[in-house]
Amino acid sequence: FSLPSHQLQVDGPHGAPAQDWSQYQSAVLISAGIGVTPFASIIKHIHIRMQQSRALEQAGLRVPSSLALNLKKVYFFWICRTQESFKWFTEIIAQTKEQMGDRFEIHVYLSTVSALGDVTAGMTHMGLHAYFQQHHQDAITGLDTLTNYDRPQWRAVFAKLASQHEDEKVG
Repeated sequence: FSLPSHQLQVDGPHGAPAQDWSQYQSAVLISAGIGVTPFASIIKHIHIRMQQSRALEQAGLRVPSSLALNLKKVYFFWICRTQESFKWFTEIIAQTKEQMGDRFEIHVYLSTVSALGDVTAGMTHMGLHAYFQQHHQDAITGLDTLTNYDRPQWRAVFAKLASQHEDEKVG
């Protein structure tokens, strides 16, 4: 699709979705359900590299270029049908978020809540939002990012990314 001053090109599918992410200063990782597996490897890799770099810096040593990451920002989108799907991977996401801070932006979507019906979905969303406000933690994932209860609105997502990175190639 095309926006008035922005263009988005999607290419794929490719056999190795995780091969070129480190070539960019900003990376957008999009996964659904069990398709999160290659992105779990990427996020774990980022987490380990940052730990290694920090340990070298704290020891007063130079971080070799082979260990340094080019990433300035990572956007991670994870869409699942059931809340159980989120359990196995949230710990490493939380650890990476703690290391990267605002440079690691997490967007979690639980796509089946909207199928419950307007009243039930609305009440569920209100209750979960109130829990987040009180505990600063999502009741479903345990992350410090509120879960979205629907599918992503990709036009709006990509338009926002395009406006935030106008002069940059995002991978």
